[in-house]
Amino acid sequence: MNSTDTTIGVAGLGLLGRGIAACCLAHGFRVVGYTQPDQPHEKAITYIDHAISDLIERAGFDPGLSQTWQSKFEPVESLDSFAPCNFVIESVIEDPTSKQEVFDQIEEFIGPEVPVGSNTSAIPITQLQQNRKNPDRFVGMHWAEPAHATRFLELIRGEHTSEQTFEKAAALAKRLGKEPSLVQKDVPGFIVNRIGYAMYREAAHMVDQGVADVETIDRSCRNAFGLWAAMCGPFRWMDITGGPELYAKSIERVLPTLCSENEQLPELLERLKQEGAGGQPTGSGFYEYSPDSPDWQKRYHEFAWRAKALLDEFYPLDDREETHRSSD
Repeated sequence: MNSTDTTIGVAGLGLLGRGIAACCLAHGFRVVGYTQPDQPHEKAITYIDHAISDLIERAGFDPGLSQTWQSKFEPVESLDSFAPCNFVIESVIEDPTSKQEVFDQIEEFIGPEVPVGSNTSAIPITQLQQNRKNPDRFVGMHWAEPAHATRFLELIRGEHTSEQTFEKAAALAKRLGKEPSLVQKDVPGFIVNRIGYAMYREAAHMVDQGVADVETIDRSCRNAFGLWAAMCGPFRWMDITGGPELYAKSIERVLPTLCSENEQLPELLERLKQEGAGGQPTGSGFYEYSPDSPDWQKRYHEFAWRAKALLDEFYPLDDREETHRSSD
């Protein structure tokens, strides 16, 4: 996919949407960015400008980008402006109805062959393909914050996603500097969130059981998973720290003791949900926050850049994985 003659439509310029737009612009694509009339573009433009500066300063991108990106960015308030787009990425709120409403409009203005990627962290892509004119051109695209900096991007094949659509999405992902994870089966949570939700549930369950408090569990995870997960992933980690046989025996012993309440939230999560705890932006989550608290979002962004530098050094994008054993 050639960036010089490709226009990407980004529908929704919230936190992830504007990061996606920045990523596309930084890699030379033209971007049509849609947001509703009551949501001015100024915040997105400011974010994109900062993101481009980040990429120039930290990732060696052409300094000239700071002067040229705006000429390739068209902020719009109507989806009919997506007519010339060669690829569309939807990034509105995580609600199936809202996404379907946007798809209804997009399909009126783009050609039947134009792929549409839906940025979602958990909504089944097959569900979003329902009632679409061309369901084969829809594909899941699960991005991570900060979208312009991380190598993460999950591509999810829905029940009706065509091979051509999947291949185009993978080609675009690589052109955007991502290391795409190709999810071949549309399961709730896809890969990273499905694994993550199991961990979050078990962590909250341990608090409920009095095993440890929130801060202690965070500390353990930070100093263990946080040290190896970026480089290894779970399977590589098991291979270099004892092998499948050893881990299988350990898992057999621990598995019966894990939280298995499939339909009931741990008490800690249920209580905080009822309280409307929104984390640091609202001042209350698993921790309490005040105006004097550290800016954890800013800290995370700084950490993400440093972690990416290490990942690029130890696991360059052109590395070839060793052949894995078949699951057959």
